[in-house]
Order: sequence, then C-alpha cells, then structure tokens
Amino acid sequence: MTSKPRGGQYCCAGAPNGLSCKNSQFTKGISVHRFPKNPRVKKQWVEFVQRHRSGCKPTQNSVLCSAHFEDSCYTSNRQIAASLGIKSVLKPEAVPTVDVAGSQKKLKPFTARDRRYVSD
Repeated sequence: MTSKPRGGQYCCAGAPNGLSCKNSQFTKGISVHRFPKNPRVKKQWVEFVQRHRSGCKPTQNSVLCSAHFEDSCYTSNRQIAASLGIKSVLKPEAVPTVDVAGSQKKLKPFTARDRRYVSD
C-alpha cells in the first residue's frame, strides 16, 4: 500500500466561482513556481492571485502551479522537457494568465463495466 505524500506546497491561486486550485508539488505533470523577486513582475503575479482571492497576500513561501502559465512562458517546451526528465524553467518576465485551472473537472477512471460499452 502506497501512501500519498503529505504536506508540500500548494498553489495559492483561486479560480472563478470561489474554487481553489488543488495542485501541489506532488501533482503529476505539475510544477510549482515561487513568486519572482523582480517587483514589477511580482506585482502582476499578486494581482493575478487577488482576482479571485481579494485579501490574499502571498508570502515568500507562496507558489503558483504550472497550470496557470501558457506554454510560451517557459524557456523550452514543457512536454519535451518532461519526457527527457528536464526541469521546466519559467522565463524571468513570465506572468500567469490562465485562471481556470482550479475549475477543471477531474475525469473518473473507467470501470471494467464502462469499458464494455462503446460510445458513438
């Protein structure tokens, strides 16, 4: 029996309709990024978080997950980097723009019974 990792860093971004982003550093295919030191870029990150969490004041340990960034925000293609085991790196001027990450529905895995039926 494998246990789920505990603790870790969770994305501080919210999503429309009061939902929270549930991604963490242990979410498969997701990376987390600390807030930048550049004051101009950091201000844009904070404004992004505060669009759905008005009173939120990120700390030095706060992170945003990769689901909130477009592929163009990275120095290399994320899928290729992941397949090669290379860490994906954000460009220094990258700003989060995708705010629907927390509202995506998770798909249930098919059961043996579901697999028997073919949908048209």
